Amino acid sequence: MQTRCHYLPNASERMLLQALLAEDKTAVIAAKEWLDTVDLDAINHGIQRMVPLLYFRMRAWGMQHPSRSKAKAIYQYYWLMDKRLRHQTEEVINLLSALASPVVVLKGLALGSTVYPETACRPMSDIDLLVTHRCYKDAIARLRLSGFITRASGFHATSLLKSNFPEIDIHRSPYHRSFSAHFVAPLFTRLVSIGSHSFTMSAEDQLLHTIAHGTRLNVVSPLRWVVDAVLILRHASGSFRWELFVAEAVRLNLIDATVIGLQTIHTFDHVVVDSSALGELENLRVNVRQSDRIIFEENPINQVNGPLNIWRVTKGNYSLVGRIFICLRLFVRIWRVRGTGYIFSKLRFYLWHYASAIASKLTGRP
Repeated sequence: MQTRCHYLPNASERMLLQALLAEDKTAVIAAKEWLDTVDLDAINHGIQRMVPLLYFRMRAWGMQHPSRSKAKAIYQYYWLMDKRLRHQTEEVINLLSALASPVVVLKGLALGSTVYPETACRPMSDIDLLVTHRCYKDAIARLRLSGFITRASGFHATSLLKSNFPEIDIHRSPYHRSFSAHFVAPLFTRLVSIGSHSFTMSAEDQLLHTIAHGTRLNVVSPLRWVVDAVLILRHASGSFRWELFVAEAVRLNLIDATVIGLQTIHTFDHVVVDSSALGELENLRVNVRQSDRIIFEENPINQVNGPLNIWRVTKGNYSLVGRIFICLRLFVRIWRVRGTGYIFSKLRFYLWHYASAIASKLTGRP
């Protein structure tokens, strides 16, 4: 079976993206062609989340189609979900309002309120909030006191659950691989207020976060990040600070992802992407190390869970001694659960991987 790229749309998805983003009659043509080729009852979750925006546009166009009633039903489902989720978000933000930190809404919460025509056009299933490093543990403690329990904890965020609530992700960084305080602090100097207790990131930070998150491995169709990115740029229009965006991409070591993201965006809207900024990033990309590039394989070695991934992710966030300690601690934890045999099998795998990589470099063979 031929593998596909994890973050770029296939041919059918590109047609849907054209229906969602084109600003002339080609959007209507693309919408009809796409609806003629799909069964809305059988589409995957990633595609389904784009249908509310498609229906919103169909309604504005006055477009009729045999699948319109199904599209309307999907839109109404997510409209109701959106109302409930945003009410629950207000409850959570109120719980965190006493923190000595701004509460920053991320992803769908922010984008639905700022760049989409309706909040229901940007479906989401969880609540993503960002607080400062200093208040990160306090935020989690406050939610636990309110009945939430920890589902999972990572370097950049902690996920919490509670009955009749969606998953709450409390972030100390929007980025999986740049989570130390010195990476995140500049973001808080550019916040935009959207309520009495809540903020969003600047347009530049939102776009960089959208691209960084969209080009990661995902189990759903890699589609929504493209729409998010185009709408962010259209909404910001002439006020978008491209110099800041390029500088942040370099500072956060996101050059490769940013180039791929901007090139993809450019195929759907030739106007919103600044050609000089893209050219500068493409020139910088030449010097990006292979380990910092996006990987196309089905199971890329640098994105699987385990000590090797931890070693890569912690680079730039911890000292060398700290990174070694974290990886050793992970090995001990795995050993306690899986036993010595599992540990040795993993060690053999990592040694083989590095030996193969060194041999490839010495021989010049892939």
